[in-house]
Amino acid sequence: MAEQSSQVACLRLPKEPKNLLLPNVSVAEVIPYQAPIKEEGPEWFMGYFSWRNTKVPVLSLELMNEEAALEITERTRFAVVNRLSNNAKFDFFALPIADLPTLVRVNSDEITASDAFLLPTERAAAQVEGQTVVIPDLEKLEAMLMQLS
Repeated sequence: MAEQSSQVACLRLPKEPKNLLLPNVSVAEVIPYQAPIKEEGPEWFMGYFSWRNTKVPVLSLELMNEEAALEITERTRFAVVNRLSNNAKFDFFALPIADLPTLVRVNSDEITASDAFLLPTERAAAQVEGQTVVIPDLEKLEAMLMQLS
């Protein structure tokens, strides 16, 4: 009998040059972009916005990786991400994305762990429908958020 791989419902979040991949349950909502209110902090911290009466910090993965920031256009959205840790300062944080995400089903055997081409905020890479996507290191992002005052 052939071994079956397990499928996970995920969202492919459009970014340049690589798309992100997150489990569907880790994304609370995708909302239209709104200019965050900038506060004191590192360059990668874009500021906060209010969502469902909650203060949500916005992080730039590009700036964390010392790349050019995502270009903000009329199609830009925020992916509001649920926290992983009970020790986190915030219940959610947001990542700017280039457009609406796509729902995809990923087999566990499609995930490839390769540190060779991963950036500091990336945990792993995967092949999904012929495209390479990266899985962000959410634990690292939350640890960086803890640095904010």
